[in-house]
Amino acid sequence: MRLNPESLARTSSLHPWRTVLVWLVVFVAAIASAAALLGPALTTDFDFTNSPEAKRAQQILEERRLEQDIVTETWVIAADTSGAAMIPCSSSA
Repeated sequence: MRLNPESLARTSSLHPWRTVLVWLVVFVAAIASAAALLGPALTTDFDFTNSPEAKRAQQILEERRLEQDIVTETWVIAADTSGAAMIPCSSSA
């Protein structure tokens, strides 16, 4: 059997269920190989490849234990009157 488009078309038309089975095997093999080869490469971990200023500053804060967990919230209270009041609140966690 020569491997050209005409002979492939003829063979697949004479044996349609074999063709479906071959495509199913190819599909399953593609999914299995993608899962095996891409599984370790796909991750949600994030880290810089260099050392930007923000990362160095974070390391200095961690070394000197200067981090504070300060949560700043801004509340906007709207009233039926003509204006609204903004009340900034700062609270420690």
